Amino acid sequence: GYAIKNNELIDQVNLSMSAFWLAQGDIRESQAFLNMISGQSESTVMAQLKKQIGQAAIYSKAMMPYEELKLLLDVMYQSMEFDADSMYNVALDKISDFYYNNKQYHRSLEFIDNLQNSLFPEEIITDSTKLYFLELKRLDIYNQDFDSYSRLNLASRIIEYSRLHKYQILEDMAQSSLRTALINTVDLDQIKNYYEKHPDYLRELSNSPTQRSIYLRMKAYLALNAKKIDSAKYYFNEAGNYLQGTNKYFKANYYKRKGDFY
Repeated sequence: GYAIKNNELIDQVNLSMSAFWLAQGDIRESQAFLNMISGQSESTVMAQLKKQIGQAAIYSKAMMPYEELKLLLDVMYQSMEFDADSMYNVALDKISDFYYNNKQYHRSLEFIDNLQNSLFPEEIITDSTKLYFLELKRLDIYNQDFDSYSRLNLASRIIEYSRLHKYQILEDMAQSSLRTALINTVDLDQIKNYYEKHPDYLRELSNSPTQRSIYLRMKAYLALNAKKIDSAKYYFNEAGNYLQGTNKYFKANYYKRKGDFY
């Protein structure tokens, strides 16, 4: 009736407010809103599962990994028991993220595989875009702990799909993820091979005002690979003039890698 519908709406508001305050870093306020979720709605099981996912996020922010993982696994098993497929998939995704954040990359990949099997159980891909966004998460894992061939091959497949279907956001995310890996590893041969195979990617990078620093760093690494030390130093120093607006991690990585040239 009306009361149940009203409770369901209030639960959604409290869940959203809890997520908002958690994003602001206020764990106490986030917990207060989460505690107000009654679960007295038409879908009590779903409400409680969502509440548990919210609680796991709070545990993550509070750096309580044991409690976070235990709760996520509970959600996974409860979702299986109650045939709550959407929450089962959410749990798999969150567990993969948990292992990724704790540098257990093979375990993270295992749950990405489980999620893919859950979303596409009959190997019939009804939503290729959803699959490729899932592949983007796989790429993030590959960038951390897998060989360069697997990394480049997967990135190229995502980018080619994005271009074919004109999904610019997906392409930008794949390009960004791969460039980050190339910069972090400073595998000069890998950088050279990638841009020799895809020269248009480097041209597009050169035409982007917001990516100027990254473009110049790539030029520096290509020059370094060609043993053109003076050119490499020039490009890398020039890249330092375009760091404004980039995040602290990117700036720190720039100055760390600058030592490679001296």
